Amino acid sequence: QACSVIAMALCAIFPLSFSWRVPAALLLRAAVTATHSDGAAREVAAMIRFLPRMASFLGLMLTFLVFWAWLGTVAFYNSGKEGLLHFSRLVESAWSLWTMITTANYPDVMLPAYDASRLTCAYFIFFMIITYYFLLNAILATIYNAYTEETEDREKETEERNEKNVLKAFDLLSGDAPYVGSDDLEAVFVMLNEESPEIPYIFPHEAKLMFALLDRDGNNKISRIEFLRFCDVMRVGFESSDKYKSYVECYYPNIYASSGYQCLCNAVNSTAFERIIDAVIVANAAVIFFQTKALLVGDGGRNSSVAESPHLDDGVIDTVWEYLETAFTVVYVVEMALKVLVLGKRRFLLSTQNTFDAIVVVAAVLATLVVYYPNRYGDSRLIRYIVLTRVIRVSRLLFRFRDFGILWDSFISCLPKVRRVALLLFFVFYYFSVFGMLLFGGLITRDPANPISLRLVGSAFEQNLYWANNFNDMMSGMVVMFELLVINNWPTTSDAITSVSGTKWSRWYFVVFFFIGNTIVGNLVTSSVIESFGEIYKSEKRKTMFSETNIGGDFGGDAAPSTSFSEGDILLDAALVTGTKTGLSGQYRATMHGKSIESKREIFIKMLGNKKPESDEAN
Repeated sequence: QACSVIAMALCAIFPLSFSWRVPAALLLRAAVTATHSDGAAREVAAMIRFLPRMASFLGLMLTFLVFWAWLGTVAFYNSGKEGLLHFSRLVESAWSLWTMITTANYPDVMLPAYDASRLTCAYFIFFMIITYYFLLNAILATIYNAYTEETEDREKETEERNEKNVLKAFDLLSGDAPYVGSDDLEAVFVMLNEESPEIPYIFPHEAKLMFALLDRDGNNKISRIEFLRFCDVMRVGFESSDKYKSYVECYYPNIYASSGYQCLCNAVNSTAFERIIDAVIVANAAVIFFQTKALLVGDGGRNSSVAESPHLDDGVIDTVWEYLETAFTVVYVVEMALKVLVLGKRRFLLSTQNTFDAIVVVAAVLATLVVYYPNRYGDSRLIRYIVLTRVIRVSRLLFRFRDFGILWDSFISCLPKVRRVALLLFFVFYYFSVFGMLLFGGLITRDPANPISLRLVGSAFEQNLYWANNFNDMMSGMVVMFELLVINNWPTTSDAITSVSGTKWSRWYFVVFFFIGNTIVGNLVTSSVIESFGEIYKSEKRKTMFSETNIGGDFGGDAAPSTSFSEGDILLDAALVTGTKTGLSGQYRATMHGKSIESKREIFIKMLGNKKPESDEAN
């Protein structure tokens, strides 16, 4: 933040001309934003720390590149097309080989020489093996190891700092006593309610439940070791299960207790019910496929055997397809109504899948009303397009395969980590786009009155209609940055910029971006994904310790029975938690904020386990 303040002060002391004022404002705006982002600042600091470890590999790769370019220039001199097109001099040879490392011009760069002599392929293949398969992967391994060590050190530092502060708090609360009593902890909660607005208000019943979670041995005293879980307990939120009761359970308890209603509940909550709905969705997908067959086969409706009925847009249910779409919508409405009736609205919406289904159903019903209620709009294909999104639900069948479930959990768990790296990548895009506007803004043009436009006539840039790939505005520049990150066909844009700028020094812009955007930040994203996948894969071995249907059965002893409420959450019997009598009654949903599902499982295992904590003397 100090750097941003200093930069703004310099701009105030040394006023800039108008042509530089706007770019300077863009750069400072991003700098101020970046310094206020803890995630981006943390990743930048980590990247700077492990840059020296990458320097040896980057230096080795550049040295090998120059040496191999020198060898290629000598070998292909006066060799025909290969020498003229790609190895005319050392600089051009190095550029051709550098482009080949990114695979953007391979095997094109090899083919002229390969067509003349098959043995020349050894030159190119050996280069690709050393650079693409060895050195680039060695850089990835270096970044991954550095990123893993940085993450572990950061987590260890945070854990040690938290432990130190928590033990210091314990010493202040306990005084000369070896434990903290319930009155002392309740006084802490009262103080937090009064002086810490950033912490959610802690109600008396929540204070008792939190004390019970800390008091693992049930003696109504919190020892020094037990108090170490204080930070985790502070993340737990409690809600009475009464808030999640269904309408029938709250207002018609007799009907709720009847055998007929319980049979309905069991049926709706059963796997068979879900399988039936899945079958309906598959049938709906099949119907939509046949409706859109004309588009899918590329016929466009010219073949009468697959053409759509002209009655689809008349606003009247008068075709088989419209009857089927309406029937499917009715089935979805009935399904949602039954689930809301049985589960209750709040518990129904706890599931992301149910929320998605509800949005699609409501949209389909509204679309049905819009289409078939007398008005100017009567195209029933609107219903199909909306319901088509619901067919995505079929993908949940893939979760029955263990590896796909691991893949999905890895994707979800890596989002917080990738978010920080993605923010860093955004700033890299932003700054390179700003500098691209400064250096190349306005050079890509189709204005016939501008002589620069003639430099691209007949080029691959013109033939492939790459005109939108330019740095004439911020958005276009950001899109070019993403294309460079993907790598494919980037030489087309690079060659065009070189032509219109009139200097080959512009190539360094693309080289520097590859090092920063692809080699460093791109590999950071890859490293975070690999690390998350590894963590999820290991946690699969521990899942049996935390059953989603009966958590309490894993603990036994004096611990109160606990059952799963939703994924990663639990339902606690408030009367007895970890053996501690709370004086409360009823059941509470316990959820943990700021933690992944796997972390929640492991922390709840430690909180609700009936194993006696180790003595202070042993630790």
